[in-house]
Amino acid sequence: PDQLFIVLGSPVTEVGRDHDYDWAIVEPSSMRSLIQLAGRVRRHRSGSCESPNLLIFDTNLRHFSTSGGPAFCKPGFESTAFPLESHFLTALMPDAEYTVIDARPRIVPKPLDQLQPRRRLVDLEHTRIQQTMLPQTTGAILSVPGRRLRGAEQKVMPPMLNAASWWQLPAADALLTAVIQEQQPFRLDKVPQVDLLLRPTDDDAGYELAQLVEKVGGRRNETTFVTVEQSKNKRIPDTDVEGQGILPWGETDYVHALTSLADELGLSLADCARRFGIVTLAENTNGWRFHPTLGYTKARS
Repeated sequence: PDQLFIVLGSPVTEVGRDHDYDWAIVEPSSMRSLIQLAGRVRRHRSGSCESPNLLIFDTNLRHFSTSGGPAFCKPGFESTAFPLESHFLTALMPDAEYTVIDARPRIVPKPLDQLQPRRRLVDLEHTRIQQTMLPQTTGAILSVPGRRLRGAEQKVMPPMLNAASWWQLPAADALLTAVIQEQQPFRLDKVPQVDLLLRPTDDDAGYELAQLVEKVGGRRNETTFVTVEQSKNKRIPDTDVEGQGILPWGETDYVHALTSLADELGLSLADCARRFGIVTLAENTNGWRFHPTLGYTKARS
């Protein structure tokens, strides 16, 4: 009863998790995210709630790091094609949508002619969902910002592939090909990736970071390892994640877990690491910052 657990997560930490929080503090990304998180505050508690227990920031951190570009994205519905005029909830949401949070803003859409996707966060979500799920009209004219196209300059854009293409187009055109999957890859990540090995050592560090490099001219499928522990792995000291009466919670001893697994499978520690100790990170010339509790993140310098 004397332990306080604080969960730190991304704006979509609620997805797929049956958490039950006493309270929550969240930066906005979408109405969908706010509804999902609100559903995990007092999720398994009896009795009514007598006082507010969810704090929503007026904007998010991305707003302060972007120069006028989309802020409610990744996650969120804002994009360069669907920008918002403001990134402050006081301008984007009427009081009724956030003073009492429930699913009504998401499941009760306004008439199409009343949607304001540039001025209302909820309207933006409904507009994007309709664009993604409903059949698209053909014959849209390609527009050029700043000038009006005339006559032969006008070009008719083909209908956009979306979820409706699956059932709207003839089966031979969509259902029996991989066109939709090629046009809309699931969780597409265009950032170059690098595979790294957490290799056990004999010193106090326990393990080091080694980059996997495919050997050219050697035996087939032979891999060499280039140590990048000193050049690219910036370890965060324990003092940075601890405080008076504050400690990370959980078992994060990699070498201990690796040793137990190696003994169970009858493998050497090195072979076990090569099979199970590979991490894939976003490529970064400055390397990565790391702590066993927090994992890896890109180093800025």
